[in-house]
Amino acid sequence: MHQTMKHLTLLTLLVFAAPFGWGESDERYDLAVQVVAASRLAAVYENSNEVLVVSLKSGWSEANVDPYWIEVASESLLRHLAQIDLSDEITLSLSEELSAKELKKTLKFYQSKAGREVVAWRTGEVSPEEIAERFARLAGVEEIKHKRAFYFRKIFREMDWVSSGMRRYLMSSYLQHYLEALTASREPLSFPEYKDEWDDDAALHGVVFGFLMLGMIAVEHYETPDKNLNVYTKFLSKKHSKKFFDVVNRFEVLRFRQAMNRTFRDIQKAVPNV
Repeated sequence: MHQTMKHLTLLTLLVFAAPFGWGESDERYDLAVQVVAASRLAAVYENSNEVLVVSLKSGWSEANVDPYWIEVASESLLRHLAQIDLSDEITLSLSEELSAKELKKTLKFYQSKAGREVVAWRTGEVSPEEIAERFARLAGVEEIKHKRAFYFRKIFREMDWVSSGMRRYLMSSYLQHYLEALTASREPLSFPEYKDEWDDDAALHGVVFGFLMLGMIAVEHYETPDKNLNVYTKFLSKKHSKKFFDVVNRFEVLRFRQAMNRTFRDIQKAVPNV
């Protein structure tokens, strides 16, 4: 009798507990969908694709890479970056790795005035001409107010540019090395050999990339109201923000790696045509 009651009790708990569990999972997924929509990750990626390839082409030109290889590599990389959409995977991971409470807090930021302003920058709604004007105005400033400098430093420190940014920087640096070798008609170093050489100067690369990011942050937020900067820095310092960007950056590195691998294959196919 005791055993039967025990089984009945367990069955009752399972029947009532299951819907609650499913409901919570559904809520987290729905919230993750809203977060991805509010942060406009697809539009952010589309804009970063363009900015990245333009930047790489400029670097390749300065390195005297043959114009043919610049066009082959840039066209291929931009095409593959645009083709790879991992938003569904990001949404699922956010729903699994962040609680409903954390997702609500992340959504609240992206729905705020400060969040919408950050998204406007990341999606390229601010024109290149306006960015150039801000660079010019920033260059003409004799001294940045201490409070704003504090915000810039905090944003720079909190952003996860080290792990994801440096991995993408390494991959794009190897692509340039590969194109330089093709231009000079010599065999490029294999990736492990190149990575060993690159790692020897990792500190230098880190400093260069760091200053690049700091400059971009300063320009992006130079004319942002202090109130919005304060909201943004507080968001970046919170646990839910770090978990959100952990997921986003992980898939951004994966997307970049996949696009880069396809680009190398396209370059290899183009070699006999030279």
